[in-house]
Amino acid sequence: LVYAYKNTALRGITIVVAATTVINFVFGAQYVYQIGNYNKNSNSMTYTREIVEDVIASAPAGQPLYVTDVWLFFSVDAYKTPEHPVYFQANDDTTVTTYDVIRGDTEQKVTDLKQFASQHATIWLVTTYDEHLDGWQRVKTITLPASMKGDVRAYQLQYVGS
Repeated sequence: LVYAYKNTALRGITIVVAATTVINFVFGAQYVYQIGNYNKNSNSMTYTREIVEDVIASAPAGQPLYVTDVWLFFSVDAYKTPEHPVYFQANDDTTVTTYDVIRGDTEQKVTDLKQFASQHATIWLVTTYDEHLDGWQRVKTITLPASMKGDVRAYQLQYVGS
């Protein structure tokens, strides 16, 4: 662009291209901010941020969030805090290439749920469906208001053994 701008014959087109690029960036960023967590596959909002914020507001420090779905993990992990870390269920046998990004993670991956329970007796399971974990009892449920029609929910779980 600098070379083209210095060339007087190309200066006009360079300004138009640069201005168009900047305008597209601005409108694109505004659009992403406006739609938020939109799921193009189901044509619905995920409201992951709202669920995680509700969990963090009601959970004492030290209660982690736990996710069994790799795609949901990426969404939830964006909102983690030092007081409420996010962990995911190991699924190293999967052939889903998205999982390759976190396959080697040793800090957030849970390979043994019983061992994890010895460190965290109470967790928050963030999920998109009515999910149960063996050995865990539901204590509290956080869902979205009906007007939001989201499919993400969180369950506070207490480890009771298996």
